[in-house]
Amino acid sequence: MQAERRARRGHIVHPRFMLRRTSAAVFLALASGAVAAQDANVSTLPSVQVVGDNANPNTTEGTGSYTPRATAASTGLSLSLRETPQSVTVMTRQRMDDEDMRSLADVMGSTPGISVQNFDSERYTFNSRGFSITNYMYDGVPTAFDVGYAAGESSVDPIIYDRVEVVRGATGLMTGAGNPSASINLVRKHADSREFKADLSAGVGNWDTYRVTADLSTPLNAEGTVRGRIVSAYQDNHSFLDYYQNKKKVFYGVVDADLTSRTTLSVGYNYQDNEPQGSSWGGFPLWYADGGRTDWRRSLNTGAR
Repeated sequence: MQAERRARRGHIVHPRFMLRRTSAAVFLALASGAVAAQDANVSTLPSVQVVGDNANPNTTEGTGSYTPRATAASTGLSLSLRETPQSVTVMTRQRMDDEDMRSLADVMGSTPGISVQNFDSERYTFNSRGFSITNYMYDGVPTAFDVGYAAGESSVDPIIYDRVEVVRGATGLMTGAGNPSASINLVRKHADSREFKADLSAGVGNWDTYRVTADLSTPLNAEGTVRGRIVSAYQDNHSFLDYYQNKKKVFYGVVDADLTSRTTLSVGYNYQDNEPQGSSWGGFPLWYADGGRTDWRRSLNTGAR
């Protein structure tokens, strides 16, 4: 067979080129038929709407959960409790409401691994792993605390806090000087609602206890980029202790302004006034000097009338 043949118009055409061109035409015809068959069998799926949440994952208010979605108490990074490399307990807003916690001592009394000891009617000390807890933080900012010179820190009302984070063990990464006991981080509420919200409550209890609270949130402009919030509480109660009475007033206000989509400016003020009467300021010995057991009545109080 000759290598080349004369074709029409005087061109020389290679026989293998003619075969390839014919094969390509057949392939395109088959492919177009397959595509047409596929188009006939295509079904349209329903649309899926994906909604994102840009809220702070560490915030617990409004979640209705006893477990936070994330916490930055141990490392400064928003990690789940499983990812956090330390023993952490977060007392959420929902749990504090359900258990009606009215002081930091109540919160610590329900925290695993924390023991609470009261020196008298006003002062409490918290211990973890055999050591006294002296590392306190407000919104992640470290501050010192010494129960011997307490000014009511252990009696702060948790009504103004979104959560209380407790990291057991050394916490030098977040508090500077490490402490083998634990650290307590009190995280305040913020004005994060773009619509008006109000929460009012009133309650009565034994020993002539009366308590009222108010929590109001509202946007301060039409866009909701500037928001305000006010939280207040008043409590008046007596006690099983003789002639002891305490009045507590709490006020907290905060304004949050969104400067950019990722920057928020917060300005706040909180105030608490405790007015105890008949404070014991000390305890009683359990044993006499001769080794005999004392038998004090439970209501005995050495405080001034």
